Amino acid sequence: SSSSSSSSSSSSSVVKFVMTTRHPIANALAHMKWRFCRGMKLNRLVDNWVHVNEYMRSDLPHLTHVKVITLEEFTQDPDRFLDEVYRW
Repeated sequence: SSSSSSSSSSSSSVVKFVMTTRHPIANALAHMKWRFCRGMKLNRLVDNWVHVNEYMRSDLPHLTHVKVITLEEFTQDPDRFLDEVYRW
């Protein structure tokens, strides 16, 4: 078992990141339905989305293999995106 884990962590392994995001208002409205977000103001949730999105975007230049996909794009053609990620 340990030999298979060492082969999967060889120096030839490539880490790939798929970042997903969503329109900030749609994201905030969805969060408002969650128990721990009930009562939060829309602008606070949108501000949080902006902060998290900026943080994610600041990481992009440091990542070699990364794709950013919006939920809105994905839902328009999920097969295309899944195929693209699979082939990648």
